[in-house]
Amino acid sequence: MPSQTISKLFSKHIKGFSRVIDKSKLLFTGDGKCTAILKINEKHVNYLGYLHGGFSATLVDCFSSLALLTKCPDTFVTIDMHLSYFKGAKIGEEVVINGFVIKMGKKVAFLETTICNKTTNNMLVRGTQTSLIIN
Repeated sequence: MPSQTISKLFSKHIKGFSRVIDKSKLLFTGDGKCTAILKINEKHVNYLGYLHGGFSATLVDCFSSLALLTKCPDTFVTIDMHLSYFKGAKIGEEVVINGFVIKMGKKVAFLETTICNKTTNNMLVRGTQTSLIIN
C-alpha cells in the first residue's frame, strides 16, 4: 500500500483530538496491524525539545485503535493503558509507529504499540492498551 495520510483512510474515525496524528504517513494496515511514520516537529515536543510524553500516549492510543479497527468493526473504548519511555526523539527525526492487536475476545482486546527511531531502530516508547468492545 502506498504511503497515505491517516485522515484519508480513517476520516470517519479521526475526529476531534485524534486529528493530532493527521501528519502521520500510514505505510500498512491490515490483519490487526498498522505501521506509520511521523516526522517530529515543534508541535510534538516538550520544553526540552524531545517527543512529549503526552503526545506519545496519544500515538499509542490512536495507533493501537487503528490496528484494532482492522479486526473489529464494533465500537470500542480504551479502559487501560501503560507506557514505558526509553529514549527521546528530537525535532526533525522520524519515528516508526507500529500498532498490533495482541489478543481479541468478544468483549476485550489487548493491544500494543511501539514507537522507534526510524534511523537507529532504537525503541523510544512501548505502550500496551486494553480496550472494551461495545456491541
